Amino acid sequence: MVGLAGAELAPPDYDLMLTEGAGTEVARAGRERGPEVAETFAKRWMRTFGASARVTYKLGLVWRLAGDDPHAQRYLEQAV
Repeated sequence: MVGLAGAELAPPDYDLMLTEGAGTEVARAGRERGPEVAETFAKRWMRTFGASARVTYKLGLVWRLAGDDPHAQRYLEQAV
């Protein structure tokens, strides 16, 4: 008899999928609508789902690309 349990696929990590999606949305909002919109989205998302280093890091990158180093540094340090 061959065991089939080894062939099962592990379900995706739901928390990881949520944070990856939120990070992607922060980056998109920053590119398309500006860092203030990205920051608003990130803060609302983290109030709902909890703090996330991934989302905070993406927000820091958005501010860095916008040329605002003080904002970028604050969020990048929080992410670390």
